[in-house]
Amino acid sequence: MYRLSNLSNLKQSIKSRGFASVAANASKNGIKVVGVESQKATELGSISVVLNLGSRFETADQIGAAHYLKAFGFRNSKERTSFRKVREAELQGAMLSSELTRENVIYTVKCMKQDIPYFFQMMSEMTNRTLFNSWEFDEINNLVGLESGIAATNPITVLSEKLHHAIYRTGLGNSLYAGSSSSISGSEAVKNYMHTRFNANNVAIIGRGISSEQLAELVNNSEFAELSSGAPQTAAKSKFHSGSEVHTSINSEYSHYALAFEAPDAATARLLSEYLGSASTPIKYSAGVSPLAQIAREFNSSSISSFSQSYSDSSLVGILVSAPSAQLHSVLSAVMKQVQALASSPVSAESFSRAVACARMQHLSNDIESFSGLNSFLANGVFSSGANALGLVSQQLETASLPSFQSAIKSTFASKPVAASVGNSMLTPYLDSI
Repeated sequence: MYRLSNLSNLKQSIKSRGFASVAANASKNGIKVVGVESQKATELGSISVVLNLGSRFETADQIGAAHYLKAFGFRNSKERTSFRKVREAELQGAMLSSELTRENVIYTVKCMKQDIPYFFQMMSEMTNRTLFNSWEFDEINNLVGLESGIAATNPITVLSEKLHHAIYRTGLGNSLYAGSSSSISGSEAVKNYMHTRFNANNVAIIGRGISSEQLAELVNNSEFAELSSGAPQTAAKSKFHSGSEVHTSINSEYSHYALAFEAPDAATARLLSEYLGSASTPIKYSAGVSPLAQIAREFNSSSISSFSQSYSDSSLVGILVSAPSAQLHSVLSAVMKQVQALASSPVSAESFSRAVACARMQHLSNDIESFSGLNSFLANGVFSSGANALGLVSQQLETASLPSFQSAIKSTFASKPVAASVGNSMLTPYLDSI
C-alpha cells in the first residue's frame, strides 16, 4: 500500500493551523490519495485530479502537448458535455479550474463539502472518458494560442522559460507554453500524449474537506479503479547545467536578469532564498537587512530579490534583477561580489535565525494557510521522493542547523550559476564579465 513518508511534521503543522488531519492512502490499484479534513467552521472543500503529465515529459514530436491537455480539461466527455459540466458547476456554486506545471496537469473543482462526491464522479468520468473531439480542437487551439501570446509579452514569464531551458535543456527545461515550435495539429496528438503515461502510477487524487479513507472509497468505486498500474515509468533525471546562459533581446528601457544556483533540496533552497532576501520583505517601505537589501539600497532604481523553485528531483535558488539597461552591469557585478563573499564568510546566528523564521513563515502562509496554496503544495509534492519528498520541507525547516546551512551556502554559491536575461542585448553582460 502506498504511503507518503515524512508526513508527521506536515500533519502537525497542518493540524496546528486549524485542520483536523492530513493523510495519505491509496486506492486498490495504487492511485495516490491525499485527504485533508478541516476542523475550522468552513463549508468549503475541493477535489483535484493530478496527472503526472507536465511539460517535462514531452518528447521532440510532442512539444506543447501538455498545454493542450490542460486546455482539454472539463471539455466534452462520453457522459457529459462541457456545457453540462459548466452549468452544473454554476447551479451548485462550484469553481472549475485547470493548471499546468512542469511536472503535472491539475484539474480542480472547488465546491461545498457536501458536493464533493458528486463532483468527484464528474471528474472521474471526465478524466477517463474525455472524447478529444477533432471539432473541439480549433477552439482549444485559439485558447492555447492566446495564453501563449500573453505569456510571450510578459518579460518575467519569458525570463523564467529561458532560465529553465538554460538550466535543464530538456525535461524540466521544456516550455510550459505551446509556442510556434509546437507540432500539435489535432486532438489525436493530445490524446496520444495523455495515454503515454495515463496509468494508476501517474495519477493522484487530492481532497479538501474529506478524509483520505472516504476519498479512497470514492476512488475505488469510480472509473479510476479500472486504471491499470502500468509499467513503472521514470523520467530522465534532471541535470543542472552550471555555466549555461541564454540572452533574449527586446527593445526596452529596463532589462531583467536571473542567476540560478543548484540547491541540494527544497528546504535548503527556501532557506538560502530567505537568507539572501526574498521579494516579500516583512517591513513596509524597507528593503530589509538581508545581503541583497544592502545592494538594493545602493541601486534604488533597481529591483533585486531572490527566489527558489523545487521539483521532484531538482531544486534551485536564484536572484532576479530588474534594472535600467545602462545600470544592469553595475548591479550584477555588485550581486556577484556579494554572493562570492557569502560563500567564504561565516553566517551569524542572528542571520541564520532570520532565514529560518522567514522561510517557515513563507511556508505556512503560502503552502499551509492558503486554500489554493495548500492544494498546490500537495499536488506538486505528491510525486516527489528522496530529498524533496512531501513533508520533508516542514521537517527540515524545523531541524535546520547553522553548521549544515553554512555548508550549503559554501557548496551552492561556490559553484558557477546559470544566467538568463530579457532586455537590451547590447548592454547585457555575460557571466564571464561580472
